[in-house]
Amino acid sequence: MKFAIALCLLLATSGFALVPKHPADLVSMLARQQFAVRTLMGAPEARDESNLVNDCFNHYMEDQTNVIMSYNLQYTGCLRTAQTGRDELTKESASEREALLDRTNKMCSSLTQCDTLVDGLDFFDCYRNA
Repeated sequence: MKFAIALCLLLATSGFALVPKHPADLVSMLARQQFAVRTLMGAPEARDESNLVNDCFNHYMEDQTNVIMSYNLQYTGCLRTAQTGRDELTKESASEREALLDRTNKMCSSLTQCDTLVDGLDFFDCYRNA
């Protein structure tokens, strides 16, 4: 900001310097211009930096919130799709699972009955047929 104002002052005084009316006017104008530039460079900026920091932070927070909300929507959609797929698979495989559990329980019952047999040939025959 200071640089822009200094450049404007320099250009303005340079423009006036191209058409001097009296050589003494040019010297005093150049001296005033140099004084103005030195004063401008030495003076603190009038703008309150806390407002700039707050503006930047608020802009950052807004962008960050938008990114998080977008990610949340996509992530929630992904979770919902995965859960729906899981539920459908569970429904489709429920009858197969029941059939497998029934066969396994029957086999376990048959093998448990074989444990009561004392004769070795009957025992192994029971296992074969289970």
